[in-house]
Amino acid sequence: MSRLIYYISGGLFLCAALLIMGASSMGQSFHREVLLFEAYSSAAGSDLFLLDMQTRLLFNLTDNRATYESGFDWSADGKQIVYTASQNAQVGLYWMTASGRALQQIQTPLTTYRTPRWSPDGKFLAFLAPGAGNNDLYVLPTNGGALYRPFDTARAPVLLPRWSPQSDTILYFSVVGFSNGLFTVDITTGEVTRIARLRPADDVETGADWSPDGAYIAYNTHCDDVPGVMIYTLASQTEQCWTPPAGTWLRSRPVWSPDGQHIAIAISHGTRQLSIWQLDIASAQHATYPLTTGSGIIFEIVWSTDGTRLIFNSDLGTGRLRLYELNMINQTIEQLSERLVFAFALRP
Repeated sequence: MSRLIYYISGGLFLCAALLIMGASSMGQSFHREVLLFEAYSSAAGSDLFLLDMQTRLLFNLTDNRATYESGFDWSADGKQIVYTASQNAQVGLYWMTASGRALQQIQTPLTTYRTPRWSPDGKFLAFLAPGAGNNDLYVLPTNGGALYRPFDTARAPVLLPRWSPQSDTILYFSVVGFSNGLFTVDITTGEVTRIARLRPADDVETGADWSPDGAYIAYNTHCDDVPGVMIYTLASQTEQCWTPPAGTWLRSRPVWSPDGQHIAIAISHGTRQLSIWQLDIASAQHATYPLTTGSGIIFEIVWSTDGTRLIFNSDLGTGRLRLYELNMINQTIEQLSERLVFAFALRP
């Protein structure tokens, strides 16, 4: 059962926003675990919502029924949000404070945007835009510098870009012709490095993840024809593959825990018994948390800041995509929202 309270307008809306974002009447601040997610708000559009993970207070951050807000990201300090909004086939790029104030459109020569990503150091925005029939990668300095493309992507599209923790490199997939694979690009020199060549059976759409220290990349692949998670070490350019229990399939991208010691990923036994598999990298120990006895889907998993809980969006076999939280200590599951949730991210 969801325990959410909705604040929708007026002074109560602003008070709830400031409470969730950790502002006090004395001008001091304290950090709260806050979840940002995109969900349908009406038949005509979607909005961005903030959820306080402690109090379960929820409010609509954008509250615009005429547009679809999506493709969002937090700034590294958790004080700003960048996102895309579409209306009448036009997609704009916007930023606002985390309490929903000071909304501004980011002006560039481009007319549409996808997947905006804020660099961890806060100095750049990266995003995708259509070009030559593909997704081109663009980088925009946040200090007012000129928009640029780190490299020519005319031959192959860029998918699922992710900044390195050091903010100097972007990880991405490309899936055209013989260029299928996982790559990194240096945003200063434009140098492209292939991390892995992927075969058609590898589900690149699930994505990959940097370790918190930027030393490793985890991604889905096949290890001797068995679905597995590959961990690539950048310094030595070596790989190590981990396979979940026999007979299972990977159902989400692998995600690193905040301490960099564990990886979590959704798995299923064929079309049945959806679970989350947690791997301890150092000890090679693993745990499986069953979620359903029947079929089900999971699109994304996010670790809580203390590493004891996993937040995920899933239908849990019901056909209704909702947001849930798994407590790994007592192995309980709580539904966090009654809304159809597409994407979400915890405040840094």
